[in-house]
Amino acid sequence: MEVRLTVAEAADLMGVSRQAVLKAIKAFNPVRDGNQWLIPLSALPAHAQNRYFEQQRMEQVQKAADGTNLAEIIEAEGQEIVTEALRREVFVRQALEYTGEDVTMQRQSLARMAGVSLATLYRWIASYQERGFMGILDGLRKTRESEGYGSKSFDPEALEFAKKLYLTSLKPTLAWVYERVQERAEQEGWKVGSYQSFCRAIKDMVRYAEEVMGREGVEAYRKKVMPKVIRRKPRLVNQVWVGDHHQLDFFIEHKGKLVRPWLTAWLDMTTAAFVGWCICLQPSSDTIALAFRHGVLPKAEPDNPLCGLPMEAYIDNGKDYRSDRLDAVFKALRIDVTYCEEYSPWSKPVERAFGTVADRFSRYAPGYIGNSPQNKPEKAFEKAQKLQKEGKLWTLEQTIQQFAYWLVSDYHTRIHSGIKTTPYDAFRKKPKARLDMPDPRALDILLMRADTRKVFDEGIKMQNFWYASPELWKLVGETVTVYYDPYRLGELVVYHKGKFACLAYNRELMEMGATQDDLKEFLAMRRRAQKELERQIKENNKTLEEVVEERRRAGARAGTTAVRADKPQVATLTGHEAAGKARAEASIPAKAGKRAKRNLADEYIKALAEG
Repeated sequence: MEVRLTVAEAADLMGVSRQAVLKAIKAFNPVRDGNQWLIPLSALPAHAQNRYFEQQRMEQVQKAADGTNLAEIIEAEGQEIVTEALRREVFVRQALEYTGEDVTMQRQSLARMAGVSLATLYRWIASYQERGFMGILDGLRKTRESEGYGSKSFDPEALEFAKKLYLTSLKPTLAWVYERVQERAEQEGWKVGSYQSFCRAIKDMVRYAEEVMGREGVEAYRKKVMPKVIRRKPRLVNQVWVGDHHQLDFFIEHKGKLVRPWLTAWLDMTTAAFVGWCICLQPSSDTIALAFRHGVLPKAEPDNPLCGLPMEAYIDNGKDYRSDRLDAVFKALRIDVTYCEEYSPWSKPVERAFGTVADRFSRYAPGYIGNSPQNKPEKAFEKAQKLQKEGKLWTLEQTIQQFAYWLVSDYHTRIHSGIKTTPYDAFRKKPKARLDMPDPRALDILLMRADTRKVFDEGIKMQNFWYASPELWKLVGETVTVYYDPYRLGELVVYHKGKFACLAYNRELMEMGATQDDLKEFLAMRRRAQKELERQIKENNKTLEEVVEERRRAGARAGTTAVRADKPQVATLTGHEAAGKARAEASIPAKAGKRAKRNLADEYIKALAEG
């Protein structure tokens, strides 16, 4: 059984207060024991785990786990060899306590912490299971006798000098270091043995962790040596969703250019299913919101069971995810949020699923470019250019279709070794963490961008466009909160003092179906035209309608598969239900020119007269 600690013990190991641990208790995957929480040792940060093992080692200096009389052994063998044997015993006992599907991964992490290979750790375990502490001690004694401890032929000063030379970022070879030691030994009068003895001595002196830190740096130490948090797989469907971006390893064709698309995805940790996803040209908070909406709502595809709200979101530390917009969404839907360790891709469980995408989907797409220089096909870029000329590269729409088909035909319907079944079957059969669902219309508003604007007598001005509604005349001079969809710029959802006020429209943008990307492209084109009037005169005369039409011909910049707007049986209240109902029942106002000639008060008086 894995070591579990009380909150007070965990706080002491981490060097923080008990209150700080309780505040973030859910991040440690605790187990309830009566009226207290017990925290798995593997859930603590690396420095806390190291501190625990060091304490264990010191506690056992006077007594071995199997009752061996250490005083006699220390007198016969020396304190150094006994201390090392006790240190190894602590790691062995911890390894024997690991059970379950992740036992190999857990022992690999433990071996790195001990500074040895996994095979060496298994040899220690075998010796311990055969003769207990004495088995470890005998193995240590035999090893050092066979190697002569390496240091008998060298003065300590010579070995220390060699160690300093060896552990540098220049990564010198042992042969070069041995030559420098010989040169220095002639000056200092040090005793120096053979090159073979030197290699054995350095191997015995330099631990794996020291070698990685000294020769490869801190980042390599974090990746190769520092113990990773072992996260136990949740038992309930939608208990934990993991969100992240992933750049696909192939080119597509977009507006005559070669582009590598991105995948924004939410993965359910219990079933390893891609519950929601969005393929786009550039990831952002908008694509995160699209993928989240896709994950929550029921899918239009037959027999697709993936939907629902998560209990917890485990997400990246980037600015796209650490936004006020997403914080508001998670708070409204009562979703706990945990952020992964910065610059630590191993701490995101979704990385393994992205590896499967790379190996089983991206690798067989036209225009495959590889995910590293080692995996890059010969003349990959030239081949992609040739496929583009032949019209054989996928577009963004085709990529979305192909990815959706791959998920249904391969990923979600293939047995995964980690869960011993398919993601679809696991999602259908395992109990759900939550049964409530938000109203689809309210969810759409909740996921929109939000901003504050002042109401003028002509309406609300936003991004150089005016939005009007007869209901706004009562709010002239007031500051309101507006929600807008970047893929539907013609409409604003207006709130005043936390309550839904009305819907405001820009008729021209609504009728054109203009998007945020269209508007950005249009304004950027105008700025370029101002700087280069002669060369850009044709672009300068282009209208927004023409830009919108070009975008339609080029295709969307982001997309996913269709979902259903079913009314939930158990509704999650978001505070946007009234606005959602108004959007569902609203009709687009009739066209009335680019700018209203009357102000809002005139519009209201006219509406009263007609009524």
